[in-house]
Amino acid sequence: MTILALELNDAAITAVTPDGPVWPEPGYVPGYATATDAGVLFGCEAWRLSRLQPRRTVNRYWQHMSTEPLASPVGAYATSADLVHAQLEHLLGVMSTRPSSVICAVPGCWSTAQLGLLLGVAEELALPVRGLVDSAVAATRCEYPGQGLLHLDGTLHEILLTRLEQNGRVSLGDRGDRQSVANVGIEQLERTAASFIAGRFLAATRFDPLHDALSEQTLYDHLYDWLRELQRQPEIGVRIEFGGNEFHATIRNDELAERVANAFEPAARLMRNSLGAGKPVAIQVSHRLAEFPGIVESLARLPQASVFVLEPAAAAWGALQRAEQFTRNAGGVGLTTTLDWDHAPARVDGPGSAAAPRQETVAPTHLLYDGRVYRLDTAVFNIGVELAAGEFGVRLDPSIAGVSRRHCSIRRGKNGIELVDYSRFGTRLNGHPIGDAAILTTGDVISIGRSSVELRLVTEVTAEADTDGA
Repeated sequence: MTILALELNDAAITAVTPDGPVWPEPGYVPGYATATDAGVLFGCEAWRLSRLQPRRTVNRYWQHMSTEPLASPVGAYATSADLVHAQLEHLLGVMSTRPSSVICAVPGCWSTAQLGLLLGVAEELALPVRGLVDSAVAATRCEYPGQGLLHLDGTLHEILLTRLEQNGRVSLGDRGDRQSVANVGIEQLERTAASFIAGRFLAATRFDPLHDALSEQTLYDHLYDWLRELQRQPEIGVRIEFGGNEFHATIRNDELAERVANAFEPAARLMRNSLGAGKPVAIQVSHRLAEFPGIVESLARLPQASVFVLEPAAAAWGALQRAEQFTRNAGGVGLTTTLDWDHAPARVDGPGSAAAPRQETVAPTHLLYDGRVYRLDTAVFNIGVELAAGEFGVRLDPSIAGVSRRHCSIRRGKNGIELVDYSRFGTRLNGHPIGDAAILTTGDVISIGRSSVELRLVTEVTAEADTDGA
């Protein structure tokens, strides 16, 4: 009997059996499809054509899996479900023997209708699905004593945050325990890293790899190799051959990390808003996300956070190693949202801990604007072009475009100092729109108005006496 565990994340679709990973290096395939004159290519083959044939390449069919007709058919495939079916059929074709049972780890962003559609596709492929399991639950193998638990993963087009419960086993609460940030997925992080690296080539050689499709594809083909090198050393030399010439550039880990962290800011803000004030929390980060410099560092700066980077294909391995916990009942296959631990409890900040160093985040005490410093006390601090009698805050010039009468406010909430947006124009924090609210930390920059009026969050410190007598 061969048990197959599939992790159906379109950024890195993985498959494992008791004998190991099913597919050769890199061990995963992305959810890409490219139409060619000879037919439709999937996965890594499509990825290697995605910059050469962008108009013939699609990568949202897993995210939008449905039976609705595509705006433009991809080869012979008219719906996103057709593409999912075809890619799964292609992937299973590399197996020497058909599996006797299959467990699928699925992203938390999938709807009930999509789960049903997946089971229909599996039935058409004669796949004996034994169970479906939430990927965050499957990836969690051990308890984190005394900690809250958050799981962070990325699909091609979303960052997924899941709050997990630890009550003698790992479990998923209600639907509200799963949140997502759209348009900050793996694809956007790849673009951010590629753009930064292209800029280094342009600065060093006046050669822009993104100017030509062939050189752009070459850059992307090398991208993950370079990212992995940067995990091992602070600076690397990179080169691209193009047009009979060889171009060289130097990439620094800290500079790329800063760029990636800026792109990741909306997800980091979601994490910050999810933390309880003063409560320690363990954050599990998928291996795929952690490959980008700046991600783990951004999370490690969150207050009371310990960061644990998971192994590649963690959800697939977690499902496979606990296969006995999946039983198909007469009612069919449902989504499993709780599993027993199969590893010893984690050691947080102890010897051998996998956690990144914990860094304390300082809550702001003052707001700096236009050369003046305002104390943030217990009262709500209002910002806008009008202040009511007795209100505390900053009154902005009414001539500034894009500022509402009551634009936003700063207040003390249960999780810390909060920025709340009331405007119809929007409020930005560190360059990104905040939605309804966000938790603030020292160093944050609030931007409002079309001319980007900036207000900075700072902390009062007490100067220490010079004990050396200098």
